[in-house]
Amino acid sequence: MARFMTFAEIYGKVNDLCDDDSAAMVTAAKAAVNAAYRDLMTADEARPLWFRTKRKTFNLVAGTRSYTDQEAYAGVSAGALTSAGITDLGRIISLSVDGLVARAIDHAYAEAQADIFWDSNQTEDVPRLYMHEVAPFASSTAVAGPPAVTRTRSLLNTLHFFLMPNAAKAVGVVYETAFDALVNDADLPALPPQYHDSLVHGAMVEMEAFGWSAQSAVWGALYEKAKGEMVKENRTLLNEVQEPDIFTRLG
Repeated sequence: MARFMTFAEIYGKVNDLCDDDSAAMVTAAKAAVNAAYRDLMTADEARPLWFRTKRKTFNLVAGTRSYTDQEAYAGVSAGALTSAGITDLGRIISLSVDGLVARAIDHAYAEAQADIFWDSNQTEDVPRLYMHEVAPFASSTAVAGPPAVTRTRSLLNTLHFFLMPNAAKAVGVVYETAFDALVNDADLPALPPQYHDSLVHGAMVEMEAFGWSAQSAVWGALYEKAKGEMVKENRTLLNEVQEPDIFTRLG
């Protein structure tokens, strides 16, 4: 059975295959592994990857428009998303309020309607619009995983609802998880373990940019085969498995 490999184990294998563990090659191997990691984590351009897809719920509070994922943020309902277990919010796939699908709007649209949207006197029972705002976070906060590691978040996610809710309502959100670059030796890729060896294969292809190209075609074939299998598995799961079962498995 495949097992999780740490960042150190993965780039260590790359250095072993290159037969060079000099400081320069270690740096190159780390960069090559992260290049392969970014590619695999976005492998299916048409569908969200099943292992990066989560469903969570949290509650709107009457009179509160904005909800963040950083407990240290000095703003309204700070940490509301974190309290609901949403510590890795990336792209939102769908969002509903009180069982009704809400529509995403961008910052320009919200500002164009500022006299209504940001007026605290304008409220409704069930907000129909939301805006996902992502901004740099000056004082990063350490949060847990996944998978079961601690990483430092440098981004602040905020969900704004329009109009402001005047009653408590349940929000259901399906989203694609964010992922960070592998930095520390103990970091674990947020990939199913059966694809961790593929990071080695992909990194060996990327090493060509650093002047090491022996058998790059062989490594490339292995990498593309595994990448194709991952995309095929993803579409099979999303097309054939009932959605509630998928999200039960994801937790």
